[in-house]
Amino acid sequence: MWLRVFACASFAVVFGAIVWMFVSTPRPRGVVNVTPAPDVAKPEVTHPPIAAASTPEPLATPVPAPTPIRPTPLPVIPSTPVPVPILAATPAPVMSIPTAVIASWQQPEGPEIAADFVRKWAALSPQAAGKWLAAQPDSPARHAAAEALAVDWSAKDLSAATEWAVALPEDGILKSVVMERLADSWAEKDPVRGAGAYARVSDVEIRKLAAGALFDAWGKRDPGGMYSALPKIPAVLANEARMHLAPVLFPRNATAAMNILCEVKDASQRVDAVAQLFDYWRRRNRSAASAWLSQSALSEQERQRISGGQ
Repeated sequence: MWLRVFACASFAVVFGAIVWMFVSTPRPRGVVNVTPAPDVAKPEVTHPPIAAASTPEPLATPVPAPTPIRPTPLPVIPSTPVPVPILAATPAPVMSIPTAVIASWQQPEGPEIAADFVRKWAALSPQAAGKWLAAQPDSPARHAAAEALAVDWSAKDLSAATEWAVALPEDGILKSVVMERLADSWAEKDPVRGAGAYARVSDVEIRKLAAGALFDAWGKRDPGGMYSALPKIPAVLANEARMHLAPVLFPRNATAAMNILCEVKDASQRVDAVAQLFDYWRRRNRSAASAWLSQSALSEQERQRISGGQ
């Protein structure tokens, strides 16, 4: 029995080995001839040639040029006139000045307010400011404003400022105040011409005050030049010129100063002026003063009055 079992087992082992060998041995496969597909030519993309820039061919039917569109002119609408401000270049009437401005002139600082107001106005139109100021009532504020106007105006046009001053009404001291203010400018620029302008003032007292300021400023600035220009001064102001020049010239040349006073046409003014300066001279140099008096062109009566009988 055991032999049968052993024989069956051996047979099974041998049979399994044969099967395994058969299965595990690689078998040759058939060769498949793969013919490569022929190259398919890609379609060639062609573009039309780019032609060089050229003048386009004219159209069969010419197109007319467009007609330019012209804007329709707008109607002119008249504008409403803008009110002229207070400081306009045209003369402003009295009613255009605010009441508050005039009222402020009555305050303690009124002169300063008035001067600043007129100075700003004069920067635009000194003629308008001067015309308006001349019509205002006399007051300290008006004087301050007039002086400010004279200074600013004379710096631009001295002749025009003087013409305005000469034309001012002679019913107060404003005219003399303004003309005295202009005297320094004339003494510096053209004193002879200034004297000619001042000679046109009709009021004697105002003319004397104004011309006196001019001659004082001129004599202090250039006494020698004033002495040489005495023949050019208008006759109506000649006496004033001599009486204002003599005291300034006296420290430099006492004899010339005394001789100038002897040429004063008015006898009363002449004696008074010579006597005043002679007394001053005699207190400092009695012999020189007496020697000049004895040889002067004065009459004996005038010499007695001047010396006091001494």
